[in-house]
Amino acid sequence: PGGNVLGLDTITEVQILWLAGFNVKGPEQAEIARKKVRVWREQLDAYARELGGEAAFVYLNYADPSQDPLASYGKENVRKMAAAAEKYDPEGIFQTRVPGGFKLSKTLRDLGMESKTHVREEL
Repeated sequence: PGGNVLGLDTITEVQILWLAGFNVKGPEQAEIARKKVRVWREQLDAYARELGGEAAFVYLNYADPSQDPLASYGKENVRKMAAAAEKYDPEGIFQTRVPGGFKLSKTLRDLGMESKTHVREEL
């Protein structure tokens, strides 16, 4: 009844969720593959826009570090997440002491949104 913060209620058409993966030997090949996959993703996104079939939603588990899946949920949902973080994690443990992952603090900063208390840069 309360919906969700993924912003999926804004999607009214059938969408395709896709994941690109690669196997390589060594960091040099990995960097080449990442660039190729990023170009491929950008081309697919452009094609979807051309057809009028793009959707802002980025599935967090499939997101590349260059993407911001939290921002794809929409500003109102980012505000809800920030309010929950401020209420249930007032010390900012998940923003400052949990390594890796997509951080709400970065999304807020990138969207030009402010947080009232703890949502701040990673240490």
